[in-house]
Amino acid sequence: MAKSKKGGTQGLQLIGTDFDDHLVGGNGNDLIDGGLGYDVIDYSGSSKAVKVNLAAGTATGQGSDTLLNIEDVIGSKGSDKLTGDTYGNILDGGKGNDHLVGNGGDDWLIGGAGNDKLIAGSGDDWLDGGAGNDNISAGDGDNDIYAGAGNDKIVAGAGFDLIDAGAGNDNISSGAGDDDVYAGAGNDKVTGGAGDDWLFGEDGKDNLIGGAGDDLLNGGSGADNMTGGAGNDTYYVDNAKDKVKEKAGEGTDDTVVSTFSYSLEKLQAVENLTLADNGLDIDATGNAADNLLIGNSGDNVLEGLAGDDILVGAEGDDILIGGAGDDIFVFDTLDGVDSVEDFTWDSDLLALDSTVFTAFSDLMGNPVQVAEGNLVMGDAALDSDDFLIFDDATGTLSYDADGNGVGEAVQIATVGVPSLEAIDFVVV
Repeated sequence: MAKSKKGGTQGLQLIGTDFDDHLVGGNGNDLIDGGLGYDVIDYSGSSKAVKVNLAAGTATGQGSDTLLNIEDVIGSKGSDKLTGDTYGNILDGGKGNDHLVGNGGDDWLIGGAGNDKLIAGSGDDWLDGGAGNDNISAGDGDNDIYAGAGNDKIVAGAGFDLIDAGAGNDNISSGAGDDDVYAGAGNDKVTGGAGDDWLFGEDGKDNLIGGAGDDLLNGGSGADNMTGGAGNDTYYVDNAKDKVKEKAGEGTDDTVVSTFSYSLEKLQAVENLTLADNGLDIDATGNAADNLLIGNSGDNVLEGLAGDDILVGAEGDDILIGGAGDDIFVFDTLDGVDSVEDFTWDSDLLALDSTVFTAFSDLMGNPVQVAEGNLVMGDAALDSDDFLIFDDATGTLSYDADGNGVGEAVQIATVGVPSLEAIDFVVV
């Protein structure tokens, strides 16, 4: 069981047990030995700020103590400096503007209220700045960092870090590794390092910079600036005043996910655009690159412009316009009738998702061309393997899972051409 002992006003020897001891520093110059177990020295009752160094085995401020076999420290109500050793320590600054240094080991650094400075060494550390304008520096390792309310500065080292900055105008830099950063309310600056980072600005006007790696940038509410950097980055845009910046050559598969109608025409270095599935009838426009445009469950207009584009209408009655280039129109649902406005023979393709168009499940390969016997011209299937029906009088394209069986055909599109051939279809 844990033991609690208290030092005196004069020099004492305070010796712990073989268990986990709670040792309270007094006013004198004490020798405090925690012994075996996981022991804490507590200066929370001190009327003066303390300076404790577990590596050196010293504590000054409320007397001058010698410390042996102590793992954890609780500081005073003043502005303390607490330094750990090479093992795992818990350093709790309490109130005041505290300076906590973890050194090696897997440490817990707790700043408490006040403008604190937390420095973690190597190891997988847990840092909590608490309320106040804190300066937090995490060393290499997989760290959990919580800054609390206040205008904080956070610098993370190499490793997989979780950073929650809390409310305030924060400046956050994540190091190498795949980090998750939540900036909290306020106008924050978040800079990712090497690695695949997830950067969330949350409330406020934020500036997110991805750095190297395949990053996810989500500014949250507010007019945010998002810069991806090297790698294939994903930007979540939910404010008409959000700005996305991507330089040429910094990625080959960058994506914008938008909650409203969006165009890539001014973002020539971004290749893909996905409409967020909020059920709204919103539109997506590509650019001169080879784009992947994906709709949502609403009725969308997808326009590829130049380039060899892939257009996926998804659910809803969508209008698909490939534009110049060799385009692919993808059908991955039976819920909705899409209108393909500019299909071109010998260059464009109609692609059928094999998980939806299961009549083609026996076809091997990906993609694979539809056989001539699977397409019939007219308004009804004639044979059991007539899975696709194109009515050249109306442009109606239908899918019949059992051919001329009892099941009814389902219209999937209207294609603005007088005729289609099996070579125009692939199953993917």
